[in-house]
Amino acid sequence: KKYYLELSKKIKSAESLIQAIGALEQEVRGKPGLERRLTEQGEKMASALLSKETLAKSKEELERTISACTLRSREMQEIAEKKNQLHGLLAKFDSASKSLADLRFNETAFEEKRKQAEEERVVLEREQSGASSCKKQLAMQKQITIQLEKEASDLEATGSRIRRYADLEEQLLMFKNALLETQTSMREGLGDAINAAMSEIWAIFYPYGNYQGIRLLATDRDYLFELQGQGGWKSLESVASGGERACAALTLRVALAMVLTPNLSWLILDEPTHNLDTEAILLLSETLQGRVPEVVSQAFVITHEEGLMGAEFSSSYRLARNKEEAGATKTEVV
Repeated sequence: KKYYLELSKKIKSAESLIQAIGALEQEVRGKPGLERRLTEQGEKMASALLSKETLAKSKEELERTISACTLRSREMQEIAEKKNQLHGLLAKFDSASKSLADLRFNETAFEEKRKQAEEERVVLEREQSGASSCKKQLAMQKQITIQLEKEASDLEATGSRIRRYADLEEQLLMFKNALLETQTSMREGLGDAINAAMSEIWAIFYPYGNYQGIRLLATDRDYLFELQGQGGWKSLESVASGGERACAALTLRVALAMVLTPNLSWLILDEPTHNLDTEAILLLSETLQGRVPEVVSQAFVITHEEGLMGAEFSSSYRLARNKEEAGATKTEVV
């Protein structure tokens, strides 16, 4: 590095000489007496140029040498650092070896202890897993217990309701039996009253001698009409004609009115000619005009059947309405 600095100074000195020679050349051009000095300075300049080239080459070689030395210096520093680290590690190794020797380390015993520790670790993990499973089962059992307790409470409440309903069922059964007995008694009493009324009315409404009587029989599921003829009592459905059925229907209605509403002697019939032939309609008309007034104070008949109308009715009205024009109903006295 010192040599390099000296060469740098000489190069600067040579550059200064070159500048001085240039100045002298200018002076020589103005002063002929200076040619000798110019020659001397030229020789010096040539020598200086030669020295400059030599010094430049030496400078390049020195720069390369300095670069190589810098790299080498860095490598040596790294080696020194690693050496210091190695010394530290060796010191630690010596200390660890000493400590290990003091511990009287036995690799075989250590390996056995390591295996034993690994086995115990596996057993511990297995036990921990079993404990976790037991905890889950315990939580599940607690939930099941809570659910069972709730179900037991619900069952107890259900049992209480069942016992209450059983008591109610027993009471209802008693009420049902009493109701059945009452119904039977009332049915028998009402049936007797209706049959007594029909026996009186039948001779008025039925003008023929084929059947002398009519009665109503009550069964568990239904009511049956029977007519009394020469062969005894027979079902009305099997022997009666349309007119006879109309007479039976009138007899029943009037009998019901007499039994249930003895103070209200009214009879209202709405379309009583349904399913009746001409002869039956004529018989019904005669009965309504001649015989019904004997037992009923006031009778009202509503019908579309023109053949049912007769002169013996106290009043007859015809109601008409133009449905196409949405007109009002008009009343006409017949």
